[in-house]
Amino acid sequence: MKNIIRLSEIIALVAVIGFSMSTCDLGNNDDAAGSGTTITIKNDTGIVMWYYWIKPSSSTDWGTAHNIYLTNGESKTFSVSKSISSNTLYDIRVSYYGSAWLYSYIKYNISLTNRTTLDFTSTDRNDGDKFPHITIQNRAGVNFDSCYIKPSSASDWGYDFGSLSNNNDETITIPIPLSNYSVFDIQMKKSGTTVIYSKQNITITDGMTIVILSTDSNSTNAELPVIVIQNDTGIVMWYYWIKPSSSADWGSAHNIYLDSGISQAFTLPQSLSANNIYDIRVSYYSSAWIYTYTKNNVSISDGMTLYFTNSDREN
Repeated sequence: MKNIIRLSEIIALVAVIGFSMSTCDLGNNDDAAGSGTTITIKNDTGIVMWYYWIKPSSSTDWGTAHNIYLTNGESKTFSVSKSISSNTLYDIRVSYYGSAWLYSYIKYNISLTNRTTLDFTSTDRNDGDKFPHITIQNRAGVNFDSCYIKPSSASDWGYDFGSLSNNNDETITIPIPLSNYSVFDIQMKKSGTTVIYSKQNITITDGMTIVILSTDSNSTNAELPVIVIQNDTGIVMWYYWIKPSSSADWGSAHNIYLDSGISQAFTLPQSLSANNIYDIRVSYYSSAWIYTYTKNNVSISDGMTLYFTNSDREN
């Protein structure tokens, strides 16, 4: 009877080993030929790890989470179902999950070869504090339905950071440390069209603000011009006017409601004239027009930003 029990234990152990040698899928992150690579992940973080991810170091897309459930001190070996590239560096992340992703541990720029062992310790912890945070301001006069950011040296645009409507801002965390890559390309796509707005070879610093303007478009189609008004007057602006400098008629007021320190993009009601010399006025209104700020004889161009300050005040 004892021999039978031992045999069943052996069968169970083989089954467990077979399960631990489970297959992981690199999905679209896998870009090379070859097969049969196995990796071993060891958890020395002090806590249980539930999931892991693998991505090329140049990509912003972590892709799909894979089950791991690895207790502290435990190791598991995984057979990579798709081959990895010998000349591509990878990032590997393991994470605990509670009510949200937390306690992430990441190894960067790893050259994965067959039977690579990755020992995660407390020094690998990164819950996003080592990633750059940037703010993208949409001042292009159109809505965007997607936003991509990638290292300039990479070909894969990676993760879609989502939509961004006109005159809105979005703070984005780029999941790549600046110690790995610091020069990035940004691509925004206009809703319902194939028009692309892009900035290339931008040296990213943590906390920087990047403004997307109409002039960042790759479209040659004639559209109404867009200007950006930045209110640095110290008070709220309610309306704006624009007229050719050669005209005495200010025409109709346009709603603006622009707090001090804020910018907005405005699509002009008609194309610019041949000489493009205009007067632009912004004003606060209570019981009467007060606090009017004017710029005269401005050479207007599509996508330009006009900064109104106290030096522009008329009354």
